[in-house]
Parts: sequence; C-alpha cells; structure tokens
Amino acid sequence: MRIFKNSVRRKVRLAIIVFAALSAAIVLWLVMRPATREIATVDWTGTNGVVEIFDGDRLARRYMGIDELSTLRRVKNGMEQVCRAGRGYLDANLNFMVDPDEKKVYFEISEFTNYIFFEQPDITDQ
Repeated sequence: MRIFKNSVRRKVRLAIIVFAALSAAIVLWLVMRPATREIATVDWTGTNGVVEIFDGDRLARRYMGIDELSTLRRVKNGMEQVCRAGRGYLDANLNFMVDPDEKKVYFEISEFTNYIFFEQPDITDQ
C-alpha cells in the first residue's frame, strides 16, 4: 500500500510542476507579445461609393461599388496606426465601369495615401 501512495504522490507532484511550467510560459507569452488591437468605426455606408487612389498627380487605382468605408485604428508597440478599409470592385482598366471579370475585393488605404472618396449613384452591381 505504501508503494501505491508514493506513486500517486509522484504523479501529483509531476502534475503540479507541469501545470506551473505551463502557467509561467503562458504568462511570459502574454507579457512579451506586442499589444495589437484593431478598432473599426464605420464612417460611411451606402451602395455606390468610389475611391480613387493617386500616385502623385496620376490616377493609380480605382475601387467602385463600395458599400462601407471604415477607419481602422491599430495599436502596436505603443504606436497608433490609422487606415481606411472597405470592399469594392477593383476597376483594373480604369474605364469607370464594373466589367464582368472584375471581382469585389477587400482593400486598405494607409493614412499617408492620396485618395478621393465620393458617391456615384448610377453605378450598379453586376
């Protein structure tokens, strides 16, 4: 009977040591990882928004049929990063039409990007 008690005690001690080691590892991971949070606020909702992104004075990219444009705020390493995000059709050929081969995509615009956002009510989803 005494051998059985020693065996149980060893298993309990081992379980306590493993639990303590895992707890310490989890706490260390939580402390060491960078604090990253993402807060989104919806700034505009509709059905036919357009975003035009410029490279200097040249139109570089256009997204059409945007139904929501949001502001994302991320805090990473104590620094706040702000960008705009939405979903729209990438007008790849810049013809101001949603062509059948153009798909709806998610996009993000950094706070340092030159862009214009406006509503175009006569654009329809295809």
